[in-house]
Amino acid sequence: MIEGKDQASKETELPPASSVRISNRGESSNMELSLSSSSDSTVKGDSDRGQWNNKMDFLVSVINYAVGLGNVWRFPYLCYENGGGAFLLPYLICLVLLAGPAFVMEVSIGQYLKLGGISVWKVCPMMKGTGYSSTVIVAWYNTYFIVVVSWVLLYFFQSFRAVLPWQLCNGYWNTPNCQVIETMFTNSTAVISNATEHGSSSVVEFWE
Repeated sequence: MIEGKDQASKETELPPASSVRISNRGESSNMELSLSSSSDSTVKGDSDRGQWNNKMDFLVSVINYAVGLGNVWRFPYLCYENGGGAFLLPYLICLVLLAGPAFVMEVSIGQYLKLGGISVWKVCPMMKGTGYSSTVIVAWYNTYFIVVVSWVLLYFFQSFRAVLPWQLCNGYWNTPNCQVIETMFTNSTAVISNATEHGSSSVVEFWE
């Protein structure tokens, strides 16, 4: 009986402290490896995501996105047709209260979700038609503004000619009332007023 008790006590004895330390070290090392692997995956995911080199790159990209041909070509015309400086006041109010917050929200959502104008509406599937409609509107605007770009290219290449096509009245587009307006140092006001009263200039007829 004594030998049986001694054997049972030996079996129930705790393992040596060294083995406990080794097992604890093994568990801690496994935890460290798992944490390091998760942190490495996080760092890798952040590195895979495109980032701006500096603030100026982001600012120039946003300006390139926001400022287009309509701002340079059409906006001064609209200001002139709608009261000049008086048009700027309601324009600035709408810009600060409506366009500015909407623009910041659009850029923020796009940068956070990294999706396009159609896929970004997965956050609200009920409004996914907004993405398709905005894409269609942009396509229609491109057909409109491409005409203005063609005007720029036409004037650019025509400007290389020795005699400009809008300088004379010998083109097929000119009317019998076409007149060449030559600004002179003497009596220039009389020449221009006489030409505008009895005909149209060659520049205007070339444009129209």
